[in-house]
Amino acid sequence: MVVRGKADYRQQKLPEYRNNPLIEALPDLFSSQELLQELKKHNFEYNPEEREMEAKYRVHCLARLSQDFYQPMPQLFDIESRISVILRQGYRNRNPLETGYTVLANEAYEASVEKRPVRQVPGYIPNATGFTIIGVSGVGKSTAVERILHLYPQVIEHEEYQGRPLPITQLVWLKLDCPYDGTLGGLCYNFFETIDKILGTHYYNEYKKSRVTIYSMLTAMVRISHEYSLGMLVIDEIQHLSLAGGRSDALLNFLVTLVNTIGVPVILIGTSKALPILQGEFRQARRGSGHGDLVWNRMKPDDLEWHLLVDSMWEYQWTQQEVELTPEIRDAIYEEAQGIVVLAVVLYILVQEDAILNERETFDVADIHRVAKQKMALVQPMLEALRKNDEKKIEEYSDITTILLDQFSEENWSKRVAAVPERKESATGIQARLRKDLLPALWNIDIPPEKAEKIIEKVIRETKTRDIKELTRKIWAVALHNKPESSQENQSEEADPEDLRNKADYEAIDKDRKLDGDAW
Repeated sequence: MVVRGKADYRQQKLPEYRNNPLIEALPDLFSSQELLQELKKHNFEYNPEEREMEAKYRVHCLARLSQDFYQPMPQLFDIESRISVILRQGYRNRNPLETGYTVLANEAYEASVEKRPVRQVPGYIPNATGFTIIGVSGVGKSTAVERILHLYPQVIEHEEYQGRPLPITQLVWLKLDCPYDGTLGGLCYNFFETIDKILGTHYYNEYKKSRVTIYSMLTAMVRISHEYSLGMLVIDEIQHLSLAGGRSDALLNFLVTLVNTIGVPVILIGTSKALPILQGEFRQARRGSGHGDLVWNRMKPDDLEWHLLVDSMWEYQWTQQEVELTPEIRDAIYEEAQGIVVLAVVLYILVQEDAILNERETFDVADIHRVAKQKMALVQPMLEALRKNDEKKIEEYSDITTILLDQFSEENWSKRVAAVPERKESATGIQARLRKDLLPALWNIDIPPEKAEKIIEKVIRETKTRDIKELTRKIWAVALHNKPESSQENQSEEADPEDLRNKADYEAIDKDRKLDGDAW
């Protein structure tokens, strides 16, 4: 949900933040205690009387643990402090009341008209910095950042400041997922689509129907970021850049442009798979930031954070017999979760569910190990790699916790409990995923976006399956069959380096063997 609000200006104690409406419209700075109180407002209240309900209801109560339970970790306070600083520092030299702001706006507009990159404005010195959060999948990186971002209104409407008209819309933050193939085309579509959802604009439709180059779209993204005073850009799943090969530099170069040209801070989140790529130009651009990168490791069994997590979640228990948290139980949970937050929470839910559905209404150390082996079989290879601290193997399973959550939610709450309807992705959701993944690639082989969307809709309508890979194969087969002859004749001609249709982004689609070789 997008949080919007009218600008409510606050007097700033620090002189460098005064008389800047973009900074004065932000919430007050949080102390650690205030931050903790704010975050705890969103935790659900536990009602011990629910333990006397029928089993079918208590199983649904367990879902609250995965959806609503959150225990702030020490890293969260570090991240909040960094975000608070870089957001305000990024706005320092982007004061809409100063001439530099107008000069930069004119340069962004002219670059868009002339279809060229935005140039550095003489005399304008951006003050933006950024940082990267790297860690094992499932430790809580993305959740922590999202919790912090939602402490800020996402959109602030300005009308008047100090008696002067100020009709601007301020987009405080924007969070995107890195395209699964790490390509610029996917990032452009994701950016426009997300902006439209937040601001009610129509950039996605405008650019999907235009024969514009990627570079034109990137220039438009820079212009939009300045026009709406974007405070901070967060890009998650940055490890997907590893799938883009040499083309990952293009996306990183664009992010450097945002930081160095118009001063938008950029935060990257991902697993250590992205580290080799991030060692280069993007890190060089942020060398002087003073914020560094944050490495979020899994917890160790003796860490205070681990005890805090287990103690906190232990308060939420729906078995009719109360199970005491002993050192042996804590050690058993660590052995099966290896200090990964999401695995610990899922295991605790599954153990309770097992006790409730089998009418034992209690569990012990042996049950924890048994349930982990039976119901978390999918992550056993990852857990073994974690136990051996085999970094190479760990990276092979970087996305396994997400897969586990999907399987856990569907199989254990939907299929095993009759009261819960089976969860299936809707046709609309599937269409949205296919559209985001395939439109850039189809455009590259000269299939116009409007025609590509009709092909996607037709295949989904006529195909009963909801298997993404199968649908992708069929869409490619239909698209290639309907590919314009002129484009086939011109394939041997020299490629225009700025023409989106001749980019190689679509090649990454085949990474999972999604394409039908014969049809291709």
